Parts: sequence; C-alpha cells; structure tokens
Amino acid sequence: MFSAAGGESMQLGESDLQTGAADKRRLSGLGSLLLACIAVQLAFWLAINPLLFASAKRFEIVPVHSAMLAKVASPDPAGFASAQLRPVDLPTSDCCGPGYRLVQMQFDLSAVPPDGLALLPTVGADNFHIRVNRQWTRQEGRLDLVNPTYHGNRKTIHYISPGILKSGANQLEFIAMRAGVP
Repeated sequence: MFSAAGGESMQLGESDLQTGAADKRRLSGLGSLLLACIAVQLAFWLAINPLLFASAKRFEIVPVHSAMLAKVASPDPAGFASAQLRPVDLPTSDCCGPGYRLVQMQFDLSAVPPDGLALLPTVGADNFHIRVNRQWTRQEGRLDLVNPTYHGNRKTIHYISPGILKSGANQLEFIAMRAGVP
C-alpha cells in the first residue's frame, strides 16, 4: 500500500502485478524476436548471399569503334552493297519512320576467346538480325515491313562463336527493322 497525491491510498492487487510481469515478458519476447531477425539478416547478407550470388568471374567488356549507319532498301546482300554508310557516335538513334537500317561497327581482339563472346544488344527496333565478320549470328523472326515480327523487344544474351571471330579487327553488323512509327 502506498499513498498517491492528495493523501489517497492505493493498493496494488495481484492482477496488477501479473499485468506488469506480462508486459515485461512481452517486451522481452519482442526483444528476442528483434535480435533473431537481426541475426538472420546478418547471416544471409554476410554468409549466404556472397556464396549464392557472387559472380564466378568478371567479364571483360570489348569496346566497339568506327560505327557507321545507313538506311537500306532491303535487308539482304544487295541492300547492304548499296548502303551509303555515314559515321555516327554511339549510342545513336535514327528515328522514326518505317524502314531498314544497317549499323556497322568494329571491335578488336588481341586473341580469339576460346569460349567465344557474349553480346547483350540494346536496339530500339521492332526486330533485328546480327552478323559478325559477314556471318549471321542472330536471325530470329522476320525482317519484313509488311508482315513483321517483334523479336527486337526481347532482351537476350547472344552467343558469338569463337569459330567466326579472329584476332585483330572484327566487324559487327546490326540489320534493324522498324515497321511502324513510334
């Protein structure tokens, strides 16, 4: 029993003491839960994540240079032969009407990688095909203005076989098609 302000006496009953003990247990349980969450997060970010998501090796980026662009009448050897290529800086944009575009660029290799190369192109076209050293490496879908396919909108990694690469200068060509006005 103790006195409150004003001389009134208060008594704490057993239920009041049990409520205080329950509050302490609840706070203790929340503290334990918080510590367990922190421990799980630390274990994941410091031990598990680096093992699961670490890259086995860093990839070397092969720079391209001497980019050229032309509008072509058709996406075939005759269209390529008549192309009036002009130099461009990358990234480039040739907007906006329907038609075919040829983009040529060079890249240099000191030696042919035994596993080939991976190419992750970003091309703003309805569809495109890729040639490396005048050999097709990607011909997905149709380059047809009347009946187009839209494979150019998919972001995929393209494999360039070591069999078509050579030491020194290599040529990379994108033949792009836009069937409509954006």
